[in-house]
Amino acid sequence: MINLQEYANRIKNKYNTNELNIEIKGNNCFKLIFGAKTYNRKQNVYVKKFGKYLHFVSVVLDKEGVRKKGEIAMIQEAWERNNSIDLVEFMLDEKGRLIGRIEQLYEFLDYEEFEFYILTLARECDRYEYVLIGEDLN
Repeated sequence: MINLQEYANRIKNKYNTNELNIEIKGNNCFKLIFGAKTYNRKQNVYVKKFGKYLHFVSVVLDKEGVRKKGEIAMIQEAWERNNSIDLVEFMLDEKGRLIGRIEQLYEFLDYEEFEFYILTLARECDRYEYVLIGEDLN
């Protein structure tokens, strides 16, 4: 069985550099800061347990950003992006935000996978945010 706090601390200790900095915000949120000394882009990743699964979730656009782009257009854009990316699933959540999500079985998850999922989700969501609006909102 994994210990989320232990995994969080291992990631934080491994990656606090000028190129990637990770802050732990509570028990289930990681704030990744890419290029802390240069371009300083940020992305929050939330890790939540749902039954047998862990959901890794990160917001790409808030509800207002989705409204400005058009909800139908965002659904279509996310669907097209999902066809070209295997691991991260993009969708509108119940709050109307565009999110990226990775779902993984909890009992088989090891530290290397946990690290990979957090880093991959943060990078993909930050990249998508940049493509859509060119700014860093998270």
